[in-house]
Amino acid sequence: MNKIPCAVIKDLLPSYVDGLTSPESDELIKEHIAECEACRSALENMKKPEGEEALDTPGETREIDFLKKNKKRNRIIVCASIAGALVLIGVIVFVRLYLVGNRVPLEATTLQTSVEDDKLILSGTVTDSSVGLANPTVIQKDGVTSIYVNEVLYSPASDHAFEIVLTDANEIQVVEINDRPVWVDGQRISVMVSSIYETRHDYMGDPSANNRTANALHLAEILGPYENELLSQEQPYTWKIKLKEEIPSDRLEYLENKMRGMSYIMLGVIGNLDAVTFEYSSDGQSMSQTIYASEATEFMQKDIKQCKDHIEILQYLYDNLNY
Repeated sequence: MNKIPCAVIKDLLPSYVDGLTSPESDELIKEHIAECEACRSALENMKKPEGEEALDTPGETREIDFLKKNKKRNRIIVCASIAGALVLIGVIVFVRLYLVGNRVPLEATTLQTSVEDDKLILSGTVTDSSVGLANPTVIQKDGVTSIYVNEVLYSPASDHAFEIVLTDANEIQVVEINDRPVWVDGQRISVMVSSIYETRHDYMGDPSANNRTANALHLAEILGPYENELLSQEQPYTWKIKLKEEIPSDRLEYLENKMRGMSYIMLGVIGNLDAVTFEYSSDGQSMSQTIYASEATEFMQKDIKQCKDHIEILQYLYDNLNY
């Protein structure tokens, strides 16, 4: 015998009709109304359309009216809760997309630095017109100035550019934008060099790390598709790069200089790399050139391996290569 009081069942009926009760509650309600004529009648009347005659007795009519009002109130509460949740989600999405955003990649900006009257001026512009920039945040600690710039969807509240002016330029040691160095000990660090420096690693036998360096150098974009061969069994540890496409004779000298420059940079940022060999063909003739770390050091007039630990030295190399 079902022991649940009728009052409890009748309180649950509006939610039961709307399908809001749990499966367990549904079973208890079904068991009760199978045995209780009054609750079964109340349920049947609740399912009737508004305005239809409900029950014969005034007492039962008032009870059904109460239950219907309770059902309507529950529906209003549910609808209001859903609407409130949708509004809250909309506000969160709006704030996220138009006011907060995500860190802007430096590669997606044109960045400039200059010194005027002992002031270091950093300015940047996004290259995508659909993107805006939120107000930068500047944090200075232990000689490092960290600047954080977020990209957002463009709106009247944002701008395509930012400019930050730092005083006492001669005393500024390091400036970072989104954790990427752009100024070190009085030297500007380009976005390209910063990207390459991010890929530095110790072991030339790591293909994925090597590919990150090659991608930062835009090797495939400049030289075309290629294959790698890593000669890491004995010294000199050599990274061999085999170009798949023939080089036109009128571009041979230009691209050979590019290969040499890339080799210097690779030798600088990969710890145990001793040599880089390029194999290629032009006018049907097979060719190759091997660049050793000693040659890169002679070009730099300082140990090429210092590039791996000092981004300003890598910048010096990059500038002298006219890459």
